[in-house]
Amino acid sequence: MKYNENKNNKVPKLSLIFKTINSEEKIFDFKKNVVLTTTDEIKDESYYYIRTTKNMINRYKEQKYIDNNNSLLFRARKSNKGYYELISPIEDCSLVDSDNYNIDIINQLDKKMWYILPTEDKENKFENENKQYNLLENDIIKMGQRKYEIIKKNINISNKLEPEEKYPIFSYPQIKIDGKNKNKICDLCKKYENKEDKLILKFCNCEKYMHYSCLKNSLKIEESENQKKNVISYECKNFNCETCKIPYSYKYEIKYENGDKKIISLIDIKVPEESVNYIILESLTFIHHSENEKNIFVVKLNDEEITIGKDNKCDIVDLNKTISREQAILKFNKDNGNLNLINKGRYGTLVLIKNNVKLKVNEKIYIQMENTNIKAEVKEDNEKFKK
Repeated sequence: MKYNENKNNKVPKLSLIFKTINSEEKIFDFKKNVVLTTTDEIKDESYYYIRTTKNMINRYKEQKYIDNNNSLLFRARKSNKGYYELISPIEDCSLVDSDNYNIDIINQLDKKMWYILPTEDKENKFENENKQYNLLENDIIKMGQRKYEIIKKNINISNKLEPEEKYPIFSYPQIKIDGKNKNKICDLCKKYENKEDKLILKFCNCEKYMHYSCLKNSLKIEESENQKKNVISYECKNFNCETCKIPYSYKYEIKYENGDKKIISLIDIKVPEESVNYIILESLTFIHHSENEKNIFVVKLNDEEITIGKDNKCDIVDLNKTISREQAILKFNKDNGNLNLINKGRYGTLVLIKNNVKLKVNEKIYIQMENTNIKAEVKEDNEKFKK
């Protein structure tokens, strides 16, 4: 149905409320006073920009020049199919591969749209009426500045509502085996071959070549288990090259000259049996980021809640400075297989929105982009816009 064909002959409008925090960390602080509040409403296509130096949000009908002080938040457009669409300025994010280590992935991800998960903590509640979100495999979770990916979700529920669609954003880096790998000396063992491995690989941006087994054995992986025995943690403090600081990937895809492929892993994890309900969380490490530790959590799902936070009593412990003492609670519904995350942290708990946001009349959503919180709602034209 087209907009000009509704029964009232009214054109719905998109109402927007922006709330911005002046934060050097580029995250929204739910306990700080809002620096800027802007309201707007449109009936056509518009581009929304935030000018960080003056805390201004500007709207234009065409795309403008982007510089260090003026960045595009999103584009809003009206569809002839009966909805408004919010379009992220970043179309795609892909994990860097071995041939291109200069993509600033962390900035790209932060500039995308994030779904704000609901909270049970009254102190941290910030006008958020979003619905519970069922976490899926390949979802990216953001807690403060820390980002995790659900790299595996194994659910065995007979009355599960519907199959889940996997939507991978990241792919593991690919290492091509060709003539460049021949006659190279391992930077660690100083040999062409060793007893375990004949394969010399290039894992970073340096001119370093290493045996896969040599690199794997050099990494100091700490394995631990929580008190309830339902979370196994794997932690490596320096999961990056000491020279170029490029973070290693948890897994790599090796592509041989004959076209064969092989997946190798730098961390051996204990995966539960297929009959067990579980997820595997992997922390995402990025280029030019101050913290390059790698964390992997294997979480068995049952009736017990899984607590996430900085406190050592939590089931999943993350000591990042933007993680609260109790950041979030993971809840599993054994009846339908849904997995929900409840926020308790001051910087929020978010899930990356992978597609454009589509809103019909009387629908609304709360999203976050860097340090800006946005309420988007589609209303009938004859409704009074409430600030």
